[in-house]
Amino acid sequence: MQLSKQYISTLFALKRAKKVFHRLKEKLHQKRHSLATSTYDSLKNQLLDLNSAIETKNISLANELSIKAIQDSKLHLKSSFKDYFNEWVLGTGAILLIVSVVNQLWFQNYQIPSGSMRPTLMEKDRLIATKTNFGINVPFKKGHLFFNPNQLKRGNLVILQNDKLPKHENTSRYLYIFPAQKQFVKRLIGKPGDTLYFYGGKIYGIDKNGNDITEFLSSETFEPLEHIPFNTFEGKIVTDPISERGQIHSPVYLYQMNQLVGRLSLNSLGSFQGKFYNGSQWVDESPNLAYQNLWGIRNYAMTRLLSKEEALKLGTLDREINTPYILELQHSPQLNFPKPHLGMDIQGRLRPKLTLEKSFLPLDEKSLINIKGALSTSRFVVKDGFAGNYAIEKKFEPNDYSPRFEGVPDGTYEFIKGIGYKVQSSGVQVPLDKDHPINSKSPEMIQKLFNLGMQMYTLYEPSSKYPDFIPSRYAYFRDGDFYLMGQPVLEAENPTLAAFLNHEKSKTHGFLDQGAPLLPNGQINKEIVLNYGLSIPQGEYLFLGDNHANSRDCRSWGFIPEKNIQGSPAFTFWPLSKRIGPILQNHLTLFNIPTLLISFLGISLITLSIKLNRRQKKRKL
Repeated sequence: MQLSKQYISTLFALKRAKKVFHRLKEKLHQKRHSLATSTYDSLKNQLLDLNSAIETKNISLANELSIKAIQDSKLHLKSSFKDYFNEWVLGTGAILLIVSVVNQLWFQNYQIPSGSMRPTLMEKDRLIATKTNFGINVPFKKGHLFFNPNQLKRGNLVILQNDKLPKHENTSRYLYIFPAQKQFVKRLIGKPGDTLYFYGGKIYGIDKNGNDITEFLSSETFEPLEHIPFNTFEGKIVTDPISERGQIHSPVYLYQMNQLVGRLSLNSLGSFQGKFYNGSQWVDESPNLAYQNLWGIRNYAMTRLLSKEEALKLGTLDREINTPYILELQHSPQLNFPKPHLGMDIQGRLRPKLTLEKSFLPLDEKSLINIKGALSTSRFVVKDGFAGNYAIEKKFEPNDYSPRFEGVPDGTYEFIKGIGYKVQSSGVQVPLDKDHPINSKSPEMIQKLFNLGMQMYTLYEPSSKYPDFIPSRYAYFRDGDFYLMGQPVLEAENPTLAAFLNHEKSKTHGFLDQGAPLLPNGQINKEIVLNYGLSIPQGEYLFLGDNHANSRDCRSWGFIPEKNIQGSPAFTFWPLSKRIGPILQNHLTLFNIPTLLISFLGISLITLSIKLNRRQKKRKL
């Protein structure tokens, strides 16, 4: 049944009058000791008349008395500085305190600023994180009043703080006002006492009790993901500062997982040499203690896609290849065999660098189409025919290192497992038409998006000027098949792959399938995992981003202490798309003692405040 306009008008008029009545009644209570008795009685009677008019629904009288009451309050109930202070400063402070405590102890709204967790979480996604999944946090401080590590499952997404970043990189604003440390969303991979080994984009592990970590290979959470144990073969580089331009930086220290593992230096004879750090002293590499053996690093190659003309121009081919495109694989990092070479890094430092082994995989047209079908990129922007990486905090402006994308309409784009999308301002993804220029299956477009899809800088295009700049593209074998971007692009029985492997077997350090660390009966080979795996210290955890190719995580930070764990994202609520809902992760316990306790306290306080507000409104004059 439709409400009449007159009835609706009556409701709104009476609501306004009630608001005036309750506001002025409260002011009168506050000022009652500072008013003359006659003035107080006059204002009180005026409000009583207003309340009577409201109760009898006499709109015209209620409106008249409201106006009169407001005028008289301006004369007799003027707000003092103390009143303004209590209302605005203390009131706003109380609201901020309540919101802060709720965010620290109960739940919090987050916006994803980067693509480090793609495709699970995308830039601009908004999500609700609960803070009681694993315990009860200490408000405004790292640590816990109570923490239950058994609630923390490998594969959970976790909100964490990281104090290992430089201060200028780790500053943020809490509630857009207060200085604070940044918080990160990463996936939990390793718990205290775990030992992990990487093969085929997967993880094989043993827990602190020596048991297989079965969820890595059997969990739906880990099935669609791939993990690489490094960002680059050299990891994080530390050198001594040098003031003179063009001087060689030596020695150079290499860190993986923020652990010191190698050193490259210029010796007294004028040649470069490398040393391995075994945790206590510098030693030479040996077959059982080599840089490439760490955690399964030898199972992976970094790659770029070359045309035959580019490969010939670079002069790096190790045999005659007749296909139009070639996948260059750089692999088998060692500190001293072969010797390090002098080169320029992305920071412009002239320093000794690892000399990597190179292999070349011929690619026919079908192989290129397979690469297109597996293609995944970071989110990127095209403007005026130039492209650059997408960033929430600033608009893209072309620069000297922006690659050309001629004929591609301006917009924001991304590829996920071969499907191209245009991204709207809200973050909603719209699949590209088959004939869209950037969705082309031309070899030139496939090469450009493969080489530049993670870092949109021309430095990563094939060039004799910058031969060491390899994009964040990784290749590996899994059970005989050859993988790129998490997808098998060449199967084990492929003749081209078979010919490639035969050639690699003739080399001292060929890129071959080393096999999963398993025994003939299918059980995990604990000897390999314990000898070469990554050990997680007690009280610390390993977190990685799902977008391993473009994620800052424990591979550069090192392990994260238990006290830095803040909670877990539960579900995404924006943008309005099919991604709304629970987030892909291992079982997250939403109903436990900390959750029930904090929820009970929160609901009790909300109920109490509502009752107090109602009681205040019912208080008689």
